[in-house]
Amino acid sequence: AMKSLGKFAVGVAVLGISISGVAIGPAHATNGAVPIGAATSRSAVKCSVPAKPRRAVKTGDYRSAGIRHRTYQLTKRSPLSISLYYRAAAPRHTYRVLGWGGGITYQGPNAGSGFGLTARSVKCGYLAIEIGANKGQPSHIVVCSGATAAVLTECPTSSDRSEVVARR
Repeated sequence: AMKSLGKFAVGVAVLGISISGVAIGPAHATNGAVPIGAATSRSAVKCSVPAKPRRAVKTGDYRSAGIRHRTYQLTKRSPLSISLYYRAAAPRHTYRVLGWGGGITYQGPNAGSGFGLTARSVKCGYLAIEIGANKGQPSHIVVCSGATAAVLTECPTSSDRSEVVARR
């Protein structure tokens, strides 16, 4: 589903991303391996989403329809680089990446880019992350997590608050 975040549009699908007609399929799945030295018992794993990127400013944190929404703004980092950060961090938090991708739009004064990923953890549930920015503007990040697969289809559309928060 396509969702407008400020002046840019980001679309997330369960197995990929669609930005102005550009679609990228599922990423190579990670094996969910636990880093060396980490607890290996599933019961010892604490559920958490990957931390926000360094220097990202939190712009919102709320729950809607059983989904936790965290929003951030980050300058001087592209949506692509931020999505690569989350793609690497998700497996360290027991999430297996289901889909990753995005694109760049070079059209007029509102040119920009958007990327995102979807992930699942047997223990922790689902994770959906969307990142977008207009050319020369800060990147807006929406991180959604929850116990059910609704995260994959409803983030950030389960509430209009995600749009409002991302526009700050």
